[in-house]
Amino acid sequence: MKKALFLLALVLIIFSDGAFSQTKEAPIPRQIPEIPIFDGERGYREVLTIQDSTKELYRELQLFLSNKYNSTKDVIDLSFDVSDQSAGIIVAKGKFQIPTFSYNVMNKKYYKIITNYLVDHTVTFEMKNNRVRTTLSGFLVQQPPFEFTDIMGNVTRTDFPKKSIQEMIDFTNLSFLDASLNGRVNIGRRYAFSDFLNSFHDRCEAYLDEIEVFLNQKKDNW
Repeated sequence: MKKALFLLALVLIIFSDGAFSQTKEAPIPRQIPEIPIFDGERGYREVLTIQDSTKELYRELQLFLSNKYNSTKDVIDLSFDVSDQSAGIIVAKGKFQIPTFSYNVMNKKYYKIITNYLVDHTVTFEMKNNRVRTTLSGFLVQQPPFEFTDIMGNVTRTDFPKKSIQEMIDFTNLSFLDASLNGRVNIGRRYAFSDFLNSFHDRCEAYLDEIEVFLNQKKDNW
C-alpha cells in the first residue's frame, strides 16, 4: 500500500513540476548562440543616436528603468550603483528570471521539465552628444537546485553556485559519456544550459530593442 501511494505521489510530482516527456536517450544540447564579448566579458552593447539632450535622455532612461523593473513580472529587483546626471551615466543592477527546459534523472530516464533560472545583471547607460550607449553585463546565473529521487523515495538535493555566462558556455561544450548518476545529471544540466543560453540571448537582444523603441516613441504633447 505504501509503495502504491509513493508511486502515485511520484507521478503527481512529475506532472506538477511541468514534465512533458521522458526518454532513456541522452538529450542533445541546442546550438549555442553567438554571445558578444565586451571589455573581456560576455555582454551586449548598443549605441543609439537620439535627438535629445543629455538631461532629457537621463530622465527618459530613468523612466524606462522604473517602468520595466516595476511592471514586468519576471524582473524582480533593481538598485542604482551610479546615477549622475551631470556626467550622463546611469548604472543599475537588477535580476530577471528565464524559464528553461531541463531534464531531471529518475530510474535511468530523463524527464523533461521547466525550471526558472535567476540572472543577476548590470545595465549601464552612457549619454553624450545626442547618443546613448547601453551595456548589459555582469551576468551571474543561479540555476535551481537539482533533486534526485531513487526507487525507495529517498531524495538527494544538490545546490549549485552562481555561474558566469562563459562558465555556462564551457560546461555546455563538455562531453559526458559515462552512465553514472553524476554523468546523467550533467547531461541533463548540459541540455538545460544550452536552452538557457538561447533564451538568455533572445532576452538580452529584446532588452536593447525595448530601449530603442522607448526612446524613439512619439510623445503625446496634448
